[in-house]
Amino acid sequence: MKKTLFILTSMLTFSALPITASAVTSSDFVVRYDDEMNAHVFLSTDSDDIQETEVKKGDINGDGFIDASDASEILEIYSELSVSRASAIDEAIKILADYNDDGFIDSEDASSVLEVYADNATSRKNNAVSVTTELLNEELIIGGVVLKPDATAITINVDNNDGFALFDFVLDIGSGYDIVTDIDERPVFKKCPTVNYNSYIESAVNENTVAINGIFAYDCIKEGGIITLYAYENPDGDKSVSVKSSSLYSSRKWREYGSGVAYHEAGCPLLSSDGEIIERHPIENNSVYMVGDINGDMKIDLIDAFDAFHTTYIAANGGFSQMEDMVWKTYFPNITDIRAAFLWNEYTDNNSEIDNMGKFTTATAHEILKYCADISTGKEHISDSYITEIRHIG
Repeated sequence: MKKTLFILTSMLTFSALPITASAVTSSDFVVRYDDEMNAHVFLSTDSDDIQETEVKKGDINGDGFIDASDASEILEIYSELSVSRASAIDEAIKILADYNDDGFIDSEDASSVLEVYADNATSRKNNAVSVTTELLNEELIIGGVVLKPDATAITINVDNNDGFALFDFVLDIGSGYDIVTDIDERPVFKKCPTVNYNSYIESAVNENTVAINGIFAYDCIKEGGIITLYAYENPDGDKSVSVKSSSLYSSRKWREYGSGVAYHEAGCPLLSSDGEIIERHPIENNSVYMVGDINGDMKIDLIDAFDAFHTTYIAANGGFSQMEDMVWKTYFPNITDIRAAFLWNEYTDNNSEIDNMGKFTTATAHEILKYCADISTGKEHISDSYITEIRHIG
């Protein structure tokens, strides 16, 4: 269960003031803990009391950039703590300022932030996707599968990460590796600490091609490993792994275009990794719909998975059998025809439910992700759902 801790600052004396960043106040920040009890700091960017934007470690003033001003803030905090001019420090500021996670806020943190600033200033490409491999040195159990110490961990990394809510990675695995799969013949993987908060991720493998698709509840803006796959070496094959293709989509900047509701309420525009708005073009002819095509553009892709994910996420990961037109059109404007979301249901022309056991649930987003992953590898998606079926209305 996700836990939320709203910032309360304790003071040793009534005269001592808590240290906060100059550009923000403690009420702007909220600290949330994920299932692994890792702390994440969030900030409201438009004073609507909804803290939805995760703040990068080191970004003390919460402006979305790690730069010299943040290093200056850290040095100022260090100075105040050194001379005891303040007896308490805001919890969120403490998390953001302790860049090296050693439990102290000092000049080393400021120096590290300056190095990041310098690297970012000279960086030519954000969201650079790469792959690293490493032999395991101990036995692991991932998803019920026992991995021997001679297995190879294949990690997909994103460097210079400026934020993304969806991803589609396709890898070219050389003939020197045999990907470890589960009972459903899908690659076994482990989420890296970067993505431990709420996310849906699905994978597929077809010969030497592996696809990993995922959606986050919030934009992932932490650099480093995203997903780790596992494989055993084939001594006679080519031991090379490369990124065949990658797509990253952000919803973090949607407020620049105006909406008025929290971004995960499915009404926001998505941005490509180049910052371009992804247009949604619902079909004008409402006489047909495709099962799984949530936004009605007559194709099934990550955008449909995104809308299905955030619709059920708002519903507290629950399921519902049917929604009134006014409700879903108001809160979930990207869903053109709600019937498209019921992958395991069949409806009559008047929208009545035949199978009352079927629901629009989190399984809808998972199934769409699996479909997208399978298609990315060039294999047929085999399922007991009605996904991709064209249905006529009237």
